[in-house]
Amino acid sequence: DGGIADLEVIAGTLRLDSSTGIGTSANALDISVATLAVRTEGSIYLEESDEVTVGSVAGVQVQRVAAAGTTAAWPVFAVATAGLTTTANGNIVLYTLNGSLTVDQPVSVTGNGNVRLETRAATVNDKDVFLNAPVTSGSGNISILANQSVVQVAAGDVGTVGGTIDVSAQFGSITMADGAVMASAGGNIFTNAGANIR
Repeated sequence: DGGIADLEVIAGTLRLDSSTGIGTSANALDISVATLAVRTEGSIYLEESDEVTVGSVAGVQVQRVAAAGTTAAWPVFAVATAGLTTTANGNIVLYTLNGSLTVDQPVSVTGNGNVRLETRAATVNDKDVFLNAPVTSGSGNISILANQSVVQVAAGDVGTVGGTIDVSAQFGSITMADGAVMASAGGNIFTNAGANIR
């Protein structure tokens, strides 16, 4: 990671698989992608330049170059990766600098890791968070912070066991469809909106 002044990854879709983590709390991996999927045993720290969707990315196959210079197909990852997943108490932090964030596949932390999903705006305050899939932590805290609005469908539950949940829509509304749930067994839930909570 070269720092926030430069983008490390520019792509239509991005799939990251790591045994120890992606980025650091002091220096997130700087990306500009349309669709994102990450799986790791460590923590995830990502800074997206504009809008992004947490989705599914198909298996990857490359041409492995042999010592003789010949190539052959090498199935690096034959199975698709979906959502943002971390185990071993890792954290997930994903924020956009100037764009909306759509969660179409689960964001999941095992153990007591924390989750922060955030949208920021460079000029116009119209950057939303769309929760179309669950955002969960085993027992950690969850913050969902939108520059404008948070829109939660029935499939976009937010949940933790004992951690807190913090949802903010700075310049807009928090909209929960029928059947949408925010649940923390024993922890506090705080919601704040510039307009409506409905």
